[in-house]
Amino acid sequence: MSRFSGSILMAVGILWFLMGLGNIIAMPWAESDDKDTQALLGFGLMLNGLVFVLPGIVAAGIGSGMRNRAKRERKLDAAVAARVDSETPEARLRRVDLLRSTGAITEAEHQAQRMQIVKSL
Repeated sequence: MSRFSGSILMAVGILWFLMGLGNIIAMPWAESDDKDTQALLGFGLMLNGLVFVLPGIVAAGIGSGMRNRAKRERKLDAAVAARVDSETPEARLRRVDLLRSTGAITEAEHQAQRMQIVKSL
């Protein structure tokens, strides 16, 4: 997922919503006794609501959620990186051994990570 996809989707949703709202406001809401004109205005209101306003709100909400999730993931990644950097070499070796014993990494990956930890000493 792109870093800015949530923000872009949110902006597009807001613009879509505003376009529908502008259509509703700009409609000729004249008082008329003509049944056909009233039906046409009612249809126009429903159409703008269903085609522009509602999808715009949904898209903006999804975009906002994507943006917030990306922020949380970046914070989590930074916290994990800080934690790994602050671990002692012994703790890092134990973690690599645990990953191998649970099957999360292969024997070759285990050996490569152990060598990297030993080289950092």
